[in-house]
This record gives sequence, structure tokens and C-alpha cells, in this order.
Amino acid sequence: NLTPEELVGRRCHEAYHQYSEPCKDCPVVTALKTVKTTSGIHMSPDRIYWQVTGTPVFDEKDQLIGAMETALNVTDLVETEQALRASEELFRLTSELAPVGIVVSDRNEKTLNVNRKFIKLFGYSLKEMPSVKEWWALAYPDENMRQAVKQQWKTAIKQASTNRSEVNPLGFPVTCKDGTIRQIEFRVASIDELNVVILSDVSERKKALDEIRYISFHDSLTGLYNRAFYDEEMARFDTKRQLPVSVIMADLNGLKLVNDTYGHRVGDEILKRAADILKSACREEDIIARWGGDEFVVLLPQTPVNDALSIAKRIVEGCNEVYVEDVPVSMALGVASREDPAKALSEVLREAEDAMYKEKLTESRSTKNAVLKALLKALELKSYETEEHSRRMQQVARKIGEKLGLATFEINRLELLITLHDIGKINISEEVLTKNDQLTEEEWVMIKKHPEIGYRIALASEDFAHVAEDILSHHERWDGTGYPRGLRGVEIPLLARITAIADAYEVMSNGRPYKKALNREEIIAEFKKCTATHFDPDLTVIFLAVFEDDR
Repeated sequence: NLTPEELVGRRCHEAYHQYSEPCKDCPVVTALKTVKTTSGIHMSPDRIYWQVTGTPVFDEKDQLIGAMETALNVTDLVETEQALRASEELFRLTSELAPVGIVVSDRNEKTLNVNRKFIKLFGYSLKEMPSVKEWWALAYPDENMRQAVKQQWKTAIKQASTNRSEVNPLGFPVTCKDGTIRQIEFRVASIDELNVVILSDVSERKKALDEIRYISFHDSLTGLYNRAFYDEEMARFDTKRQLPVSVIMADLNGLKLVNDTYGHRVGDEILKRAADILKSACREEDIIARWGGDEFVVLLPQTPVNDALSIAKRIVEGCNEVYVEDVPVSMALGVASREDPAKALSEVLREAEDAMYKEKLTESRSTKNAVLKALLKALELKSYETEEHSRRMQQVARKIGEKLGLATFEINRLELLITLHDIGKINISEEVLTKNDQLTEEEWVMIKKHPEIGYRIALASEDFAHVAEDILSHHERWDGTGYPRGLRGVEIPLLARITAIADAYEVMSNGRPYKKALNREEIIAEFKKCTATHFDPDLTVIFLAVFEDDR
């Protein structure tokens, strides 16, 4: 805002800057000293940027007589450059501090920059991969995998270049410098002549998703596929290409009986061993699934019925060698096959299931008998309920039954009852069963549960269900003070009343570590004392008569 008159005769630094000395690096001073045109950017006090140029001026004899100063307002240009530099610095900081790997390359696939996170993730520096070509060789040692990833990568780059936008992420494994493999999600964007690739480590997320998928399609106990997965595979295998398709249905025999006697811990172990048998007998391509509580199903693609029967035979042979807690692992099997494309795979499954249930009618009974024998053997090993104990009880009970005029089938039922009467003690520890001291209240509660446990065990088998009520009642007393239901008098089943007398006599006559045996007179006195309280009075009279006959 100065006029020419106000400027003439004044120095630039005094007029414009209010300096007493020339500005540092003043282009005019430099031009006068060097006799060369000099230019520089200077800011005036009002914060306007000027491009100041000093040009030497000569007379006609080429003698330096002064300098011409020109000033161009370049504020907009300077501020634009400053903003660009700030933006570049911000990008650099953002890139370096980003929690993802970033690679910048040009259209010739020359690597221009990799950020700190990229180096930390993969271990490769910019020096080790001057171009994308080196990256492929380092990250994908396997040629087939490398070509597959490159193809998708190039497609994504092309799409990003065409649309000038980010494309959907791609997911691939990457081999790091230390040999570890990370699951990486790639995002590709094209900016002018540059390709920017953002790489996120999703290894943990993929691992979590894989675990969720595994849980969704696998049985947690056996590790086999579950029914949901099997249903999906049924749809996938329902094609002509898979013919012939065979199905094996398998059902564990006696699992409920095992659960009711040994508890679910042993039952679960049997399920796991059954799964191992199936996996060992079947082929890698076969689909083995846990169909339900004690049922399994095997889907056999491209397998004729004869081959399926051979696999079923291997399963049976595998079962013959496996025991859990002396209980045999046994499965009823059914096999069916589909060769006609018009036949639904669901119908094949139903046929295999029907065949399995037919076999189960014969196999289940023998398995339950084997389980029962194992139970009785285990009970004998950890208590005083020996085979000899049962035999002596049966002798007494049979004589009472004969005196009563019981039919042969009732005598047989009575002997079965005596064999099984204490089977419920299988779940009680050996320490409690053989304890010589007085039982604690908690231990006594455990002992008093054995009739109910025995009742459930007997009900689990149709061969023993008819004595279940008698097992439940064999500790009831005539006066109603027994357990577990407090029955009195003739409410107590007859065979249970006979068993109570036979059991008491056997203990009195042979003793226990915690109780000495009684002599003949003491036994008679004890029964007379307990008649009408513990024992049926009429049955007591019959027993004493039998006892007298045996003298």
C-alpha cells in the first residue's frame, strides 16, 4: 500500500519488513554479490508469501550498476505445497502406526513401500521384496497355491483399477519368514498409478470360526460328525455320481442299563470306544455320525452292498475285542444300499434302521445278560455279596417256596430275585460296603438307595423287569419301618418277604467282619424276636420249620 514516491530512495528491507539489515538470503543482495539472477520465497509481516527474484542490471559497458527486484505473490502455491506435505506426513504416520500391513506398488509391480506392521507380520523387508514377484515367491512356496492366489490378486487389482475403488476382501494363508503360516485377509485399492494392498491378520478369527464350525457339525463327546452335518451330506451324496450309496445304522446294545448301573461316566466311555471302532473299521471317505443318544450312522459313497456288509463285519469284529469296566461293547447293525437313482436316500436310511432294529431284538438280550454278569462279578469283588452268598440264600428261599406250594416258575423267579436283590449296591464304594465300623449318616443314606437303583437296573432289561418290584421291596419290614417306601404287611410282595428272611438267615449263620455268626439257638431267638416287626409271621413259622428239618 505504498506509492512509488514513498518507495523511491528507500531500502526494501526497511520499507517492507521494517528491518535495519537486509533479509537473510535476500535475492537482491545475492544477485549483487554473485552477479547472477537469484530467486527465493520470503514471507512479509502480513504473512503473504512472495517469490522474490533479484536480477543484476548492467550499463552499456557491462558494468554492474544495480539489481532489479520482482516479487510474485505465491501464497496459494506455498499453502498447497504445505498441505500436501502435511498430508503425506499424515499418510506416512498413519501407515506406520496402522494395525494392518500395507504395501504400495506401482503399475509395473515395483514395491514402493511397506509399513512397519507388514514387516512385523511377515518378517520381510522392502529390500527383500523390491517387486511383487519376490513377494509371491516368499509368501507362497507351493507353485499351485501361488498361481491360484496370483490369479485372484490380479483380478482384484484389475477390478480396483477399473472401478477406482476398494474391492471385496480376499482370504489366503501366507507363509512368513519364520515358517509360520498366517491367515491373511487382503483388501486392494487403486489410487492413480498406485496399487495399495492392506493385509489383516485374521488367524485368530479364522481359528475361532473354524472352532465354531467344528462344534456346529461335530458331537462333543465322540468327536464324530453330528446329525446336522449328516443331513447336509445326505443332500450332497444324493446324486447319480455317488451310486451305489450304502448306509450302516448302528445302535449300542445295553447303554441304558450301563448308565443306570455304572453311571454315565462309563456309558460315555463306551460311546467313545464305539466311535473309535467305527472309525477304525470305516474308510477315510466314509461319513460317520452320531445319530442320536446311542445310535450311529455311516454313509458309504460309491459302495455296493457287499462292500458295506464287509465293513459291518469289521465293526462287529472290532466290538468283540473291546470291554469297558468288564462290560462288552456291542452294537446292533443294519445295512441297506441304493443302486437305483429313483430310490430316495432317506428310504435307504429307513431300511438300514429297520434292519438294525431287527438285529437288536436278538443282540440286545445277550448284551444285557453280559452286562448283568459283569455287574454281579464287580459287586462280588468289592462286597460280601458273593456267588456263594446267593447260593445259600437260594437254598433257604427255595425250601420256603416249596413249603408254600409255589409253582416252578415262581421258584425260578425267586432264585433270580435273590441273584439280583443287591445289584443296586454296584454304585456304592467298596470302602462303604466293607466298612467294619458303624456307618455315618451320609453312608447310611447311600446304602438305603440301593433297592431303588436295583429296581431301575432290572427295569432296563425285559428279562429282569418282572422282579424289579421285588428288588425294590426286599428291605421293607412287616411293621412298616423298612425302606424305601415304608410298606407294611401284605403290601410287601411275597417274594420280597421270603428274600428278606433268607438274607437275614444267611448273614446270621455266616457272619460278617463287623458281626460274628450266631449259633442255632441264637438264630431261632432272633427270628422269634423279629417276627411281626421285621418279618412276615406266617413265613417266619415256615422258615423255622425248614430250619428244624435241616437239623
